[in-house]
Amino acid sequence: MVLGLSGTAADRALRHHEFTTLVSRDADSEATAAHAEGVVMSTHAYTMPLLTYSTPEVRSGLAKVIAESAAQGVGELRNERAAVAATTVLPWHSSMRAAKRAELNYLDSWTAYLQGIASGDAFDGVPTQSFDAMHQAALASLRQAAPDHKAAQAVPSSP
Repeated sequence: MVLGLSGTAADRALRHHEFTTLVSRDADSEATAAHAEGVVMSTHAYTMPLLTYSTPEVRSGLAKVIAESAAQGVGELRNERAAVAATTVLPWHSSMRAAKRAELNYLDSWTAYLQGIASGDAFDGVPTQSFDAMHQAALASLRQAAPDHKAAQAVPSSP
């Protein structure tokens, strides 16, 4: 009986630790994505006047500057993804594993988008609604995985 109670208490403590770590990783992921977006947007805004009225060589050089800012974001997001992927979640904590997968999906989508820009795809603005929807799904998964009501309240309701 005592072993069962101590096992349950240990599992509860581990679940809380996993949850707290994933909530923290989500905040870091969102900040990293926002920073990457901001760098690309500001680089684009800065170069925009010259992109419109310059020679093809100058436009090509400016497009490279935008691509480099996107590549910087790719690196940052990959580091953040590695941190989320390294978060230990026990196999029987299925809702926590689903929350982790949702967070990884969010980061993978951002990384793929910025990788496209870094590889030369045209920058037509950030598909904010799509990324917001993915982040909301990740937050909903975290809320669902919360070990208790109080923990669920720690998850932001919007990005």
